[in-house]
Amino acid sequence: MKKLATALGITGALMLASNSGLTVPAYCIMLASSVIFIGTLWNKEREVVVLNAAFGIINIVGIVAA
Repeated sequence: MKKLATALGITGALMLASNSGLTVPAYCIMLASSVIFIGTLWNKEREVVVLNAAFGIINIVGIVAA
């Protein structure tokens, strides 16, 4: 699952950085990445969970603002 989350995060970031007009899908993909990381690492790496929770909030803000 961590590999999937990593791949989704990179894909979403590349979509966002490309200025291709795929802003909302990019934020949704990165949000999915954050959710997977949170679910996968909940009892193992709390620091990474907190970081991805913050990323998730940022992605939601990006979706709403787009």
